[in-house]
Amino acid sequence: MFHLKPTGVPRRDTLGFITDKGGDGWVRNAGGRAAQSMLVLVLAFGFVSAAHAAGFRVTDLSTHRAQGVYYLNADLALELNREARTALAHGVTLTFVVNIEIKRRRGWWVWNKTVAELAERYRLSYRPLAERYRLDNLNSGWSEGYATRTAALNAIGHLRKLPLIDTSLLDPRAHYYLLLRVVLDTHQLPGPLKLLAAIMPGWGLASGWRQVRLIP
Repeated sequence: MFHLKPTGVPRRDTLGFITDKGGDGWVRNAGGRAAQSMLVLVLAFGFVSAAHAAGFRVTDLSTHRAQGVYYLNADLALELNREARTALAHGVTLTFVVNIEIKRRRGWWVWNKTVAELAERYRLSYRPLAERYRLDNLNSGWSEGYATRTAALNAIGHLRKLPLIDTSLLDPRAHYYLLLRVVLDTHQLPGPLKLLAAIMPGWGLASGWRQVRLIP
């Protein structure tokens, strides 16, 4: 797994402060702390003053087998609420996690067994000087730039031919199910926003689990 590391080069943020941004995109100097406090207030007020219909959904999920390997196709609808959009526009990096599990059904009286699991992680950031969004796949190291936030979110939500598991690892006599969901990882937010996200339900952006039968 590859994790992209920050360069640590100071630069000027969107509010005019010279900043040192870490991997979470959060400013670290005195001016930056004032900016972060203002951002937290803006986000808190925005949550109370007006609600924005947003959420994550798994709209399609399927698997196929080729050359002894199972592959996943999925479509995800990702709509950020106003709080997340505001944070992103002010330099806060957002992390999205696609959780995938393969479970073996063992009967109604026994817990199903998880035989494989994967967390596909994406990091989305906004570059105000270039007016572009950068999307990084933290599993593969792949990265790409997008002109709009919508295009970047669509890239996360369009999963094709994602390798899952070798067919030889599954018992042909057993029943297996693949489950998938997508969440906004609020644990990766900077300190003040992490606290805000913990107490305000509007930050809890997550789809429900969707499942499909996996036939050995």
